[in-house]
Amino acid sequence: MARFGRGRPLAPDWLRPIRFSQSTHILKQDIVFRYSGGANNNLIDNSIGGAMSSVRIVDNVLSNLWDTVTTAQEASGVINYACIYVLNNTPTGKTWGSAVLWIDGQLSQGSLAVGLDSAAVGATAVSSSTDIHTAPSPTITFSSPSNRSTALVIGDIPAGSYKAFWVQRTIPSSSSSGSDQGSLHCEGSTT
Repeated sequence: MARFGRGRPLAPDWLRPIRFSQSTHILKQDIVFRYSGGANNNLIDNSIGGAMSSVRIVDNVLSNLWDTVTTAQEASGVINYACIYVLNNTPTGKTWGSAVLWIDGQLSQGSLAVGLDSAAVGATAVSSSTDIHTAPSPTITFSSPSNRSTALVIGDIPAGSYKAFWVQRTIPSSSSSGSDQGSLHCEGSTT
């Protein structure tokens, strides 16, 4: 499960961290989420396509996918995009099979949507963006699947391989400040 927080800067009590959980059929620590933007990218704002970073998206840390929503952005509205990778980092050589992705909990003051990059498993993201506020090109088809039966199908990810996907966060104009979070769920099995 991934949790995305939003709120005013310097108000960590209004934020919720991103949290990831994986299927119990393969060890949780073997499935790793990483930024895009190049081999050593550790900046959220540079996670807009390109090669997978060696930097892991740390679970349970505030603002680990996007910066907090500012007061001005709450007033005018904002859409953010991020390209992240899910990596099967198991040392056992096992394939993470039939992996799927869905939104386990929506934002109450906005919405989350996800879309798979057109790159094959094990390939660098095809789509990219000029910044976190610009939609990726080539176009990503975003949707908001809310359970396993409507989930996006990633497929099998062999050991040492990965898949790129995009997350879109939409905060409407005139949104209110305060706690808000959504969550993603990525699940698969050992094959």
